[in-house]
Amino acid sequence: MRRCALLFALIALAGCGGGTKTPAGYRTYVGHGVSFAYPPGWETRNVENGVDLVPPGAAKRSLELIRMRVLPWAYSDVDEYLDEDRARSKRYDAFSKQHAPSTEIKRDEDDIDVRGAQAGHRFDVKTKQDGVEWTTAIVDAFRDDAAVVSLNVNVKRSTGVDVDGVVESFALTR
Repeated sequence: MRRCALLFALIALAGCGGGTKTPAGYRTYVGHGVSFAYPPGWETRNVENGVDLVPPGAAKRSLELIRMRVLPWAYSDVDEYLDEDRARSKRYDAFSKQHAPSTEIKRDEDDIDVRGAQAGHRFDVKTKQDGVEWTTAIVDAFRDDAAVVSLNVNVKRSTGVDVDGVVESFALTR
């Protein structure tokens, strides 16, 4: 009987994984108290409070990137953070409509689950500039210590980067 219980427990653990989804063929970045998936071949550039991942051979200041930052901003609670995040999103909407009328904005207003976070918020933007279509997804996760961890995915749509897969793989690990 014990052997059966142990066997079922091992099978259950093997099927659980880390609770995050990683797109097929992608690598996983682990550092700064987070983990997330990124396309194979992308280069890691460590920066203050985070990391940038860029396509192979990208310029030093590439617009196409996956950027993660641990933001030192502290909020008194999750509701204050979410209120400020939504207000910032509305200001961005107004700015975009005034200065970039072709900007399409799709926002997930519902709280999203980020493993290990108290709360999460996702903001998506689709733009077209000089004939190039861009997709941007921004996810902010609220940590227990009131810090915010931000993951920004900004890619050309034509590259085929699995933006949703990168976002869904995002997790706080400490």
